[in-house]
Amino acid sequence: MLKVGIEGRREIVVTRDKSAKFMESGGLEIFATPMMIALMEAVAFDSVVDYLEEGQGTVGTKVDIEHISPTPIGMKVTGVSKLTEIDRRRLVFEVEAYDENGLIGKGIHERFIIDNEKFQKKANAKLSETANAAESITEEGNPAKPFGEYGVKMLNLMNDSHFAVSGWMLDIVGASDGDRILDVGCGGGMTLRRLSSQVMSGSLVGLDYSPVAIEETAKLNKEDISTGKLKLVEATVCDMPLKSDSFDKIVSVESFYFWGNHLRGLKEIRRVLKPGGAAFICTDIYENGKLDDKVRENISKYNMFVPTVEEFKDLFLKAGFDKVIIHTSDNGKPWICVEGIK
Repeated sequence: MLKVGIEGRREIVVTRDKSAKFMESGGLEIFATPMMIALMEAVAFDSVVDYLEEGQGTVGTKVDIEHISPTPIGMKVTGVSKLTEIDRRRLVFEVEAYDENGLIGKGIHERFIIDNEKFQKKANAKLSETANAAESITEEGNPAKPFGEYGVKMLNLMNDSHFAVSGWMLDIVGASDGDRILDVGCGGGMTLRRLSSQVMSGSLVGLDYSPVAIEETAKLNKEDISTGKLKLVEATVCDMPLKSDSFDKIVSVESFYFWGNHLRGLKEIRRVLKPGGAAFICTDIYENGKLDDKVRENISKYNMFVPTVEEFKDLFLKAGFDKVIIHTSDNGKPWICVEGIK
């Protein structure tokens, strides 16, 4: 039963993807205020979830937070909460955050008890409208080679819609601090932005044959371009104006479908990899015999190349890779990341 006085607690470690610089809430590599607030919300949510009726949940409706002291990357932060008021479905919490040196933030957070199913349906009702708009933008913008105003809109949508699958791939990649990494089909530039927070002393190259994609990537990663950490190349994967044996790792998210000559593209990728380097080609669908009708309709509409696992392996081996490792997701989605080692 819910009652005033319920407390919560959670610990996290500040990593680069939780920094103000990465979140674009500031320019420094310190714990971002939005991440501190997210921690406080998570603690409050966790603290009461076991006291709710079946089918109920809570959603955040208000925060009034002070961020008092900075916390560097690598330090542990603890969030705590205390339920101080219950007004029918409205819950009020006192929330605080501490790093290893003391208090860094405090304030008040309000949440509202909801029926999970009804609330989700209400939110999902917006999806059909958004999906229709996104489909129109994709058709006009051309996913194979984005162009024009709709191409810009589509690239921005893809930065969001591909965020989860690219994050999954990046966990597999395991970039090292000094790596030199190429992103093939860099699109809107979000993968490069995320890589930048992992490759602090290394360097990055983004390649795309769409001028609009190069422009959008430049906008999103303007600081890395200004410092020389990131260079952009407008070219096709099948004919890259890049030196042989020059990259530690190569990544590609959601572009493989549209390469045209896939074997030639993989041979080019192997050429520019350093000996012992690895390429990671990631798509959010592959032919597993379970793709639904809508997905197959899009494959046909956009002339997408969607191989099976065995076809992926065969292409990589024909391209000359010494070893091929297949990674598939365990989240129920048909994600695949094919790793080829030179």
